Amino acid sequence: MFVPMGLTTLTTPAVAADPVNSTDSTAVTTHPFNLPTPVGGIKAGQLLLAFSFTGAGSTVTGPAGWTVLNADPNLLVMYKVAVGGETGPVSFTTAAAKYHKTVCELLTGVATSGFIEKTAEDHGSSGYADAPAISPSWGTSAGSMIYTPSIMINDAVFTAAPIGYDPVGTLSLDVGNLTAGSVCRRNTTIVTEDPPSQTASYGGSWHSLTVAVKGS
Repeated sequence: MFVPMGLTTLTTPAVAADPVNSTDSTAVTTHPFNLPTPVGGIKAGQLLLAFSFTGAGSTVTGPAGWTVLNADPNLLVMYKVAVGGETGPVSFTTAAAKYHKTVCELLTGVATSGFIEKTAEDHGSSGYADAPAISPSWGTSAGSMIYTPSIMINDAVFTAAPIGYDPVGTLSLDVGNLTAGSVCRRNTTIVTEDPPSQTASYGGSWHSLTVAVKGS
């Protein structure tokens, strides 16, 4: 591809393998989840990123070697920079017995430092979840993969991804206890991303946040 003098192309992270969903069929305190299985195995420097939905009211401990980015069990976000050769399952724990649904995916083309940021959570009660806008600190120096993990309570289900976004695995994850979770993503090179709202089957209490991953 021809790039005019003085201009650069921005690398955005890429999905290295199909995302994997995991679930508990009963309320437990240890929650195993599977990892993606790319051809040739997980490579050093790739980013493992897991989004878990368990419901509020419990302290969370991430798997060994993983960093908990967002500790709210409603919208638990964890990541690990791979050393290479990782296999699943791995487990996180909750102080109280909970159901869980986790979706884990694997990214390549991620920066080696300062590579992940998140917003504060937003909450509301309506027929849609509205993830907050995010302005990553890296600005125009790199592209981003944007994620919008959201949870809807009161037996509603998510019916569509935000416009311009793709579901990560299953669009609407049945967490149990009348709760649904969803994670959607898109690549972008813009400085501020304000994700469109995500519609649900009917109104309920929702939580949402936005995560950005920096390209290399």
